[in-house]
Amino acid sequence: NRRQTTIRNYFLKYPLKVRQQVQFITMDMSGAYIPLARKLFPNAKIVLDRFHIIQHLGRAFLKTRIAIMNQFDKKSPPYRA
Repeated sequence: NRRQTTIRNYFLKYPLKVRQQVQFITMDMSGAYIPLARKLFPNAKIVLDRFHIIQHLGRAFLKTRIAIMNQFDKKSPPYRA
């Protein structure tokens, strides 16, 4: 499952010396897992996966486009364009 306790207990099976050798961790943008990853793998750099970065950017562009479009009259030429 995705519970922090389960994830923590799983990785704590590995000695700290081994976990310190991990250089990179790829994860989604869930803020809850980042502090856990930093504790479990103190030397690792956290890299956000491509899919979630693109998804986040797409949503931001969509939100911005809708906000701009809502400023126009729906029958105006710029809105229709």
